[in-house]
Amino acid sequence: NLVKNREPKLPKYGYATYRLRIKHKNYTQKLFALKVGSIATANTIWVNGKQIITTGTVGKDAVSSTPQFSAHLVPIIIDTNYTDIIVQVSNFHYRNGGFKNPITLGLEKDMSQTRERTLIFRYALFGAIMVIGLYHLILTYLNRTKKMTLLFSLFCFIVASRVIFLNDYYITQLFPSFSWQLHLKCIVFPYYIGTVIFVEFLCILFHGIFSERIRTIVKYVGVGFSLIVLLTPASFFTQTETFFQMFILLLIVYTFWVLIKAIKLKMNGSIILFTGFLILFIVVINDILNSLYISPYMNLLPLGLLVFIILQSYIIAKHFSSAVTLSEELSVANNMLHESNKTKDKFFSIIAHDLRGPIGSIANLLQYTDSENITPELLNVIQTSSQNTYDLLEDLLTWAQSQSDHIDIEPQHFDIYKICQKVVSTLQNIADQKNIVLNVDHTQQELFVYGDIASINTIIRNLISNALKFTSKGGNIVLSASLKNDTVTVSIIDNGVGMTEQQISTLFTAGSKNSSLGTNKEQGSGLGLLLCKEFVELNSGLINVESKINEGSTFSFTLPQGIKINKEEILEKISKKNLKILIVEDNILNLQNTATEMSRINITYDIAENGEEAIDIASSSEYEFILMDIDLPKIDGITANKLIRKKCPQAKIIALTSYNKSDISQKDKNVIFDDVYKKPLRIDNILISLERMFLD
Repeated sequence: NLVKNREPKLPKYGYATYRLRIKHKNYTQKLFALKVGSIATANTIWVNGKQIITTGTVGKDAVSSTPQFSAHLVPIIIDTNYTDIIVQVSNFHYRNGGFKNPITLGLEKDMSQTRERTLIFRYALFGAIMVIGLYHLILTYLNRTKKMTLLFSLFCFIVASRVIFLNDYYITQLFPSFSWQLHLKCIVFPYYIGTVIFVEFLCILFHGIFSERIRTIVKYVGVGFSLIVLLTPASFFTQTETFFQMFILLLIVYTFWVLIKAIKLKMNGSIILFTGFLILFIVVINDILNSLYISPYMNLLPLGLLVFIILQSYIIAKHFSSAVTLSEELSVANNMLHESNKTKDKFFSIIAHDLRGPIGSIANLLQYTDSENITPELLNVIQTSSQNTYDLLEDLLTWAQSQSDHIDIEPQHFDIYKICQKVVSTLQNIADQKNIVLNVDHTQQELFVYGDIASINTIIRNLISNALKFTSKGGNIVLSASLKNDTVTVSIIDNGVGMTEQQISTLFTAGSKNSSLGTNKEQGSGLGLLLCKEFVELNSGLINVESKINEGSTFSFTLPQGIKINKEEILEKISKKNLKILIVEDNILNLQNTATEMSRINITYDIAENGEEAIDIASSSEYEFILMDIDLPKIDGITANKLIRKKCPQAKIIALTSYNKSDISQKDKNVIFDDVYKKPLRIDNILISLERMFLD
C-alpha cells in the first residue's frame, strides 16, 4: 500500500518479521489471491496462520540463510472478517534487503487475469525482440561486411535475456532450482556488456561524431565491470551497480550531445534515434530508481528497449535500402563503363584504320607528284579523299561530343523540306559522279517539325551519304516526309544493294563490325549511323530500317510536328518594343556581329568589355536583358552573373558564348542563365526565345 515505515531506516543486512492485519467491511466469503514480488533475499509468508509461500531459506546469518529470487501469485480463501499476513525476511547476500514492490491482495479471478495478460505481454515482448535480433543476425550472415547489424543483433539478444531473467523472475518459475548466484549474474552481466555493444553500434552509426576516446573508456569500463560480475560473488559485484549507474547517466548526457550534433548536421536517422533514445532514457531512469527502491513502477526497460529497437531497425533498414540503391547505381555505372569501353574501342578503331588510311593515301600521292604532273583525275581523287576525311573528322568529333554529353539540343520550329533540299544540294555532286538520281518528294508545299536544326541536318546528311554509298550507278534515292497523328516521318529510300536481317540488327551498335565497302569500294566507319540513332532520340524520335537484298533500303525517322512561325511578324513586334540591352563582350568581331543583329530589330544597346564593367553598368541602369560572354577579362561571365543578380534579382541574363549548357553547368552547377545563345549570334535563331520573353 506504499505506506512508508516511519521508524529509523532498516539496515541492508539482517532479518526481520512484518505483520499486517487487514479488516474487511461487508465481509463475504470469496476466493482471493496474494501477489508477492521480489523480497530480498529469502522470505516465508503466512496468511491467517497458514504458511503459503517459501522463497529460499530465512536465517539469522549468511550461513543459515539461502537467497533466492521469485514472484508468486497464491490463491487464498478468506473466511473471517480480517486477514493476518506475516512475512519473515532475511538478507545477507544482496546490496538491498526487504520489499522491493508492494504485496497485492485482490480477487483471485481479477489477479489471475492480470497476471496472464502480463505474461502474454512479456513473452510477446521477448519473442518480438528475439525475432528482430535473429533477422539482423541473418542480415549479418548475408553481408558479413556489415558490423553494425551484428552488434545490433547481439544487443537485441541481451535485451531479450533481461526480459526472461528480470521481470517477475520467469526463469525461476520454469526452473525452481535455478542458482541464485547465476540468476543474479544473468541479470547484471548483460547490463554491463550490453552498454559496450550499444556504444560500439552508436560509433558506427555516427562515425566521426562519437568520440573515439569515449568509446575506449566505455569499452574498458564495461568489460571491467563485466569481469567483476563473472569473477566475484553477488555480495561484492552488486555493490558496483550504483557506480555503473552513475557512469551510465554521464554516458546518456554525452550521447544526447552527439545526437543533437548529428541532427544539426542532418545525418540520416538522427531525429528518429533521438526520439528512441529519449524514451530509453526515461525508462532507464525509472529502472535505476526502482532498483534503489525509490520508484514504485516495475521494470520498464524491456518495453522502452523494444520501442528503441524498432526505431533502430528502421534506421538500419534505411541504411540497407541506401546500400541496395548504391549497388544498383554501381551496376548502372558498370554498364555505362562497359559501353564507354566499347565506344573507346570504336573510337581508336576509326582513328587507326578509317582515318589513317585516307590521310596516308593523300600524303603518298602528294609525295610522288609535283605540280606539273597533277592530272584532273588525280586532283579529283585528292579532293574526294580530303572531303571524305573531313566529313569523317566532323562525324567523329560530333560523335565524341555526344558520348560525353556535350551536345545541347536547341529545338525550334522549321520547315523540314528546306533542310532536306539544302542537304541534297550539298551532296548532289557525289550523286552525279555515280549517275544517281537524288531528289526530294514534295507531297506538300511545306511541313514543319520541332527539333534541333543542326542535329537533324546531320541525320539527313549521314542517311543520304549512306544511301549513296550502297546504291549502284544509275540508281535512285528519294527523300520524303509525311504527317500522321502529330508526328512527321522522314524517309530516305534507295534501290541499292540492301541488307540482311543480321546486318540490320547490328547497324546501331557501337562495338559491331557493321561497316562494309560501298558499290564503288567506298570506305566507311559505321559512325554516321550511330550518330543518326542518338540524334533522333535526342529529338524525341525513333529510327527504323527496312531492307531487302538487291532491292534496296528505307531509313526512316520520326520528329514531333512543329508550327509555322511568322518571323517577319515577330521581328516587327519586337522592333516596336524599343528594347534596351547590355552587351558584355571583349572580342571586337563578336561585338560587331551582335550589335549588327540587334540593330536589325531596333534594339538599342550599351557595351561592357569585361565582367567588372558589366557589374557597374548593370547596377546603374535598367536593361530588358543582358547578353553575357563567359570568358571575360577581370571577372568572368559566371561570376559577373551572380554578382549582378545579387544587386538586381529580376535581371534577365542570357549567355552569349561558344559553350553549350552542359559546359556552363560543369563550370558552376549553381549559376542561372535565362537562356544560352550560341556565337555567332543570328536573330533568326533566337526569335522563339525573344518571343517567349517579351511577347507571350
